[in-house]
Amino acid sequence: MTPQVSELLDETSRGFIAYPPAGYVPAEINSPYWSVSCEGADFSSATVKMTDAAGKSVPVMNILRNNSYGHPAIIWEVAGAAAVRSVYNDTRFNVQVTGIAGPGIPTSLSYSVTLIHPDRITSNQNLTGPKAVRAKKTALFTFTPPSGTEAVQVVSAIKRSTKWKENAESAGKARLIDGTGRNYSLIAKMASFPGFGTLKGKAALRLTFPDSYDSVRRGVPQQYFELDREILPKSKAKLNFVYRRGYMTRGSVMVVEMSANGGLTWKTLGKPIKGVSDTMYDVSLSSANLSLPKSSVPVRIRFRYYTTGGSIYTQEAAPTSPTGIFLDDITVKNADWLETKKATVLSGASRSFSFGPSTAGAKPAKGDKWHLRLRTKLGGHWFVHGPSKVVSITK
Repeated sequence: MTPQVSELLDETSRGFIAYPPAGYVPAEINSPYWSVSCEGADFSSATVKMTDAAGKSVPVMNILRNNSYGHPAIIWEVAGAAAVRSVYNDTRFNVQVTGIAGPGIPTSLSYSVTLIHPDRITSNQNLTGPKAVRAKKTALFTFTPPSGTEAVQVVSAIKRSTKWKENAESAGKARLIDGTGRNYSLIAKMASFPGFGTLKGKAALRLTFPDSYDSVRRGVPQQYFELDREILPKSKAKLNFVYRRGYMTRGSVMVVEMSANGGLTWKTLGKPIKGVSDTMYDVSLSSANLSLPKSSVPVRIRFRYYTTGGSIYTQEAAPTSPTGIFLDDITVKNADWLETKKATVLSGASRSFSFGPSTAGAKPAKGDKWHLRLRTKLGGHWFVHGPSKVVSITK
């Protein structure tokens, strides 16, 4: 997408540098502290006003005017929607700075910042075609990719009802996405922590803080792992697991989260598991039993560990101590799941996909339920797939 002239701030010619900058900004690099600076400007009498896309006033707090070092600047604090680091829909804010002084410097500056989710595609990713296909036949499904599409991918997955369990004992077979730091392993060998004991076996899944500060994220790095499964919860579905808190301060928290849009946004399930002592760890095992809302849309589950502030235990500071939280034996009851059989890549000029025995990745059989989903590649990036086209296999 090419930005319009009206969406850009001509910072080079006008000398102003704003943060967040004008135009489209990934929300994950947003900050509660916004600023404008300019060499040679005087912001001593400058004021700041902000509005949202509807023209409603946005609170501006704790204004600081700096004229003593670096380029002169005006810095202010925002809260609420203007301070978030995750959005689903594009969220625009308008900024107006007035009362600027200085030789050759404009007396006012107006620009807009639009917070975006860079991994979300707003174009139509629906597949159109029949609801039922005969087992040995093929059927055509059509789609309309957005302008500039480099490639598309049709993911074919079959609905399964077989039971499964994710645990650390079967690490080689575990279907997990590892979002932990580089200085410790998601699969922890319990013998590495003499005196701490075990959960259910010789290993456990572990989340801890690798260190106390991440210069990119500008804070304590949150940790997570995600179940590499797409789950279809039925009525009264439950997520079960066991856990033990290691050294985990009161400000350390683990939450279980669910996403119904491929990981673009997450919703907390149940109550957070918080540290209860700054100096002690759990001596016994605890069980968690969380309700999953019924869904016809495949959902994903992740376990996320973060801090709300205060002191923390880190792997860097205590590499031989059982810091963080340990989990094992993750199961889901009363739920189906999708087993991906094939991802077919087509050119960006494609407008249709033929589904059948040769393209599904497995032979469709009577009674099967298949989910077909479209993904789009734009700017070298594969976006999250669109909604499922559910296909029933008949005789």
